[in-house]
Amino acid sequence: MSDKVSRPHLHDLYRWDGGEYVFEAELIDYITQPVISPETPDLTEDPCLPDSWWTPRWESLDALSTAEPPRETIRQSWADRVFPEFLGIPAPAISERVTGHADLQWANLTHDPLVILDWERWGAVPVGYDPAML
Repeated sequence: MSDKVSRPHLHDLYRWDGGEYVFEAELIDYITQPVISPETPDLTEDPCLPDSWWTPRWESLDALSTAEPPRETIRQSWADRVFPEFLGIPAPAISERVTGHADLQWANLTHDPLVILDWERWGAVPVGYDPAML
């Protein structure tokens, strides 16, 4: 993945495969800046982010979108289940994908400087998925 993506450095990955279940633990940099929304993934108040915060966010998502995805993260079967449940409409067919974070929300973004956290689900997502989740 590009070093243009604002994320903690991954030092090591531990994986345990117990047959039916797989567990992974990542050893990453210690990040000192607080997340924007520590209590909820939703944005509940103005985080007062400087204009300069948005540029690395867009650059990170652009760089990420061109990376080779390690897996398909958001599947059609998931969309078929959650669209009717949460939106009351049928899911559209997923016809185009990019590489994305797949859990981009305000509890996974730090204040200035931006660091995007929580990378265990990144992979191929429908176009527009990450920005839509914010």
